[in-house]
Amino acid sequence: MPRAGGDYVWQTRLLGPLIGFMSVFPGWLLCLPMWITLNTVAYCQQLIAPLFYMLGYVSAGNFILTGAGLFTITVFTLVYSFITCGFGMKWYARIQKPAFIVAGIGLLLAILIFWVGNPTTLAANYNSFFQNVLGYSTPTAYQDVLKTAVNNGFPASDLSLNWNVSSAFPLLPLLVFYGMWPVWGAPMYGEVRGASSVKNAIVSTMMANVPLNIAFILVLTGLWKSVTYPFYEAMNYGWWMAKGPAALMSPSVPMMTYFVLGPTTLSVVITAFILVGNTWAWIHTNGAGNGYLLVSRGMFAMSFDRMLPSTFAKLSTKYRIPLVSFIWTAVIAAVFSYLYSFNIGNFAVAFLDATFTLVIVFVLTAICVIILPYIKPKLWESSAASKYTKLFQVSAVIFIIYAAIICYYWIVDPLYGVNSTVSAIFLAILYVVGAIVYISFKYYRKQQGIDVSKIFQEIPSE
Repeated sequence: MPRAGGDYVWQTRLLGPLIGFMSVFPGWLLCLPMWITLNTVAYCQQLIAPLFYMLGYVSAGNFILTGAGLFTITVFTLVYSFITCGFGMKWYARIQKPAFIVAGIGLLLAILIFWVGNPTTLAANYNSFFQNVLGYSTPTAYQDVLKTAVNNGFPASDLSLNWNVSSAFPLLPLLVFYGMWPVWGAPMYGEVRGASSVKNAIVSTMMANVPLNIAFILVLTGLWKSVTYPFYEAMNYGWWMAKGPAALMSPSVPMMTYFVLGPTTLSVVITAFILVGNTWAWIHTNGAGNGYLLVSRGMFAMSFDRMLPSTFAKLSTKYRIPLVSFIWTAVIAAVFSYLYSFNIGNFAVAFLDATFTLVIVFVLTAICVIILPYIKPKLWESSAASKYTKLFQVSAVIFIIYAAIICYYWIVDPLYGVNSTVSAIFLAILYVVGAIVYISFKYYRKQQGIDVSKIFQEIPSE
């Protein structure tokens, strides 16, 4: 991957500038800033609100889960990330290392606690916390969570482990929302030291994915041991359906460590360490990775191709950062966050299909992998990846088939929540806007005597 542009570079050179520009423009320049808010929803529920609840600040925890709270934390994320990215990649990486180490230690602590805990102790602590801190009327919140789920239509059969693979197959499109996250870093891969080596690329990608999934399995199976599968399912059902005591607090996985350990000073310190450490790492990654870094690299490449104003490619300050691109990202993200947080004009549904745009980008990149050796053979042969041509092409075909299955389920099954007509129309408009921007700049550059079609015939130098 090039350091600037990522998918955009290959798609505009191999599939045509209009198709390449249209595919990337909505995803990288508009949808990714929106994902800053969507990510913030997750860590407000999983980390920040539970931290306030545990410390006894219930009203503060409730505020975090409101639209005003979401917008406040999103703005904080934008400001924090603007500052950490503003001193350049070197300083960003220096901060990232301790953030990830603290979060990693917290993750290992949570796994250990889940594996030594037991459901009886957790139930007692859960009941006590809900009655004494959250104000639930009886000391039977744990039992009531289970009863509420069943009494309100949650099938009792779904409260038990089921290893029927064929029945579980429709869960794959849901897991994509989790499994796609490591792939979303691909446009930044050119920043990785030694990225020109296929071996380094494979090792670093696997080291990002394999430990992540091993940790995920350990957390999940640990939860089944100490929290139990039926209660975890019932707790999630109660929260999302706003029914019973589970509606009082989001089903935070890290917060479960507090219920396993009990209300002691040590457990408060440990759980706070897990919550704060993971919040720091998540905020550090979210505003930058989903916003400033990815968007600015895409805008830099587009500006370099004369398809955006040159100011987006200008490096400002002694730290040589694309300041104008950063400001664009911050403004777009803040506006979208405000509209989403307060659901202005039912805006919350506009980005339900946003993952579609990113999957489309990945599919087009997979097509580029297949055709690159034939369209630009000299370029491909100069790459270290050319030793593994068939491996890359077969992998691309597999992914395209996989993506087609996923998109089919997303489109036909409303249970995934991403086949909104309103969202589809909104995102279609974004693609049209992308086409208008491309055609407008092509015409504008032509008036300046620049034939942009010549630019898209070559791969830009680093």
